[in-house]
Amino acid sequence: MKLVCVGDSNTYGYDPRSYVGDRYDADTRWTGLLQSKGFEVVNLGMNGAQIPYRPSSVEYLKQRLEPLRPMEYVTVMLGSNDLLMGFSPEQAALRMANLLDALTDYPVLLIAPPRMQPGAWVESPETIEAVERLASHYAALAKKRGLPFFDPGLCDLTYDGVHLSPDGHRQFAERLMRALER
Repeated sequence: MKLVCVGDSNTYGYDPRSYVGDRYDADTRWTGLLQSKGFEVVNLGMNGAQIPYRPSSVEYLKQRLEPLRPMEYVTVMLGSNDLLMGFSPEQAALRMANLLDALTDYPVLLIAPPRMQPGAWVESPETIEAVERLASHYAALAKKRGLPFFDPGLCDLTYDGVHLSPDGHRQFAERLMRALER
């Protein structure tokens, strides 16, 4: 099964112990763990990525996806950075709806970002609650469009409250594999 994974630093595999954007090794990242279980994975995760909303950024994403056909799914896990930049869950969901409208020619699996928890990057309970609300908006978007949806819930995070720890990457990969097997 070929997965093209579009996402932010948690897809990229960012290691928050690094100040220069280093990433966990392939055997630690959830994308690498899936690959070790026989999935073909193309990781398009980028640190700091937000939901593409400008026509040029949406077109750029489509240009990156097109030569990767065929694929079982384009997994899209974005929205955390939008919330951290001050967008509401409703605004982020609207951005995602527009992106999904642009990706109708691709087999999208919509993934809610892992829940946040208090940490160096998450100072308010409102941010934590916003991620939960975003997940419910994404579930409704997927249902309305007939798309598969995966909600990883809370996975083990690092001290910053946003990034998956090595154990969090393992939890995420295991939960996603179970969902894909259904």
